Amino acid sequence: MFGINGAEFLVLLVVAVVVVGPERLPRYAEQLAHAVRRFRAFVGDAKERVATELGDDADLASLAQVMSTLRALRTFGGGEARRVSSDG
Repeated sequence: MFGINGAEFLVLLVVAVVVVGPERLPRYAEQLAHAVRRFRAFVGDAKERVATELGDDADLASLAQVMSTLRALRTFGGGEARRVSSDG
């Protein structure tokens, strides 16, 4: 999901144990899991709301493609993104 392989995850886990300490690590892990659950629920609600607002005619695949194109323009061609937005 984040582009982390097993060895990198193991290194992150060891660093977390050293930095946080083994006594507090379970509490922090629980808080992180809770935050991830809340974030996933938020994303699910947002997707549901977008689908409701756009209706059955929504082509979410093309919408995702447009969004990725806009992100690429913003990242790699800031001037292009400004020009597109000033035309509209």
